[in-house]
Amino acid sequence: MGRPERARQTFQSIADQSDIPGSYEVIVVGVKALEIKDAFPKLPIVPVILPHNMLPPKTRLLGSEKATGDWLVFTDDDMVLQEDYFLQADKFIRNWPEENQPLGAIGCRLPGTVGNFADELVNVGNFWYQQIHEPGEKYWLYSASIIVNGEAYRKVGGFNPTLPNGEDVDLTQRIRAAGYQLYYDPKQVAFHNHERTTFFRVSQYFWRNGNTAQYFNQATQASRCFSIKTAIWHAGNDLKSNIDLNMGKIPNFIFYIPFIYMMYLILQFSIEWHYQAYLYEDSNYKDFEKKEAGDYDLEKAFDLFKNKRSMSGWVVYLFSMAKDFGAPLRR
Repeated sequence: MGRPERARQTFQSIADQSDIPGSYEVIVVGVKALEIKDAFPKLPIVPVILPHNMLPPKTRLLGSEKATGDWLVFTDDDMVLQEDYFLQADKFIRNWPEENQPLGAIGCRLPGTVGNFADELVNVGNFWYQQIHEPGEKYWLYSASIIVNGEAYRKVGGFNPTLPNGEDVDLTQRIRAAGYQLYYDPKQVAFHNHERTTFFRVSQYFWRNGNTAQYFNQATQASRCFSIKTAIWHAGNDLKSNIDLNMGKIPNFIFYIPFIYMMYLILQFSIEWHYQAYLYEDSNYKDFEKKEAGDYDLEKAFDLFKNKRSMSGWVVYLFSMAKDFGAPLRR
């Protein structure tokens, strides 16, 4: 909980549940956790008080350390859970076939709450993996609201506390790799009040998500320049995956396609930009492997920048970018 004023609707939706089977506890992690406990005295709230706001994966780790349940429900502070959320989860878990792989996590449907064009663009552009009404196995899930097998969660070590975002995809992929199945159940619904209801806010949101550049480059870290080719390729590949899943299943989806691609380009250009900042600010460009001719130009350019020779640095850097068009994709 980083936004107590918005989180009250989340806790109210828990208090308004038609039923929560079995025993349960509600762990709230945040600066004003005690205020929430006082505001909802009928909920079995365990407050974890923070001195200041922290990254979401860090707060989730602190909360999960206090959790005693066999199943962990992670819910963001901008979610409203449908009144049968826990009943649906309980039913799904009880009916899971024994012959299947053990169930690692259940993802729910994540519709927006406003319904205007920008709101829907976030839904189908960023949360596109959990929008349709068809259930099925998944390769990853979002943690805006998610039910996780406690055994699986602890086995893989929980969330990565260093990731500024994308920690949900990282976690659920690790759970899947550990031999558990991820499943999307659209009967479980959590309404997402993300407040990105203008085109400008949506663009800001996709740009900010590029701060996960280190995560996207972790398998192929190298001293390389800003790659226009890589950004365009990944934006197109992500759009294709989205279209393959959602075309014909989301109303008016075809009208969102050019705008989704525009947002994916913003994200990919942001990833490239943030990776360059990572290489330059910590001088990592001197340590990482150089595989292509343009990589040596990058090192020269960054050295020139650090020596206050910006004009010469930009000339050399542009040479590096030009050579990158003839190099293979780097991530």
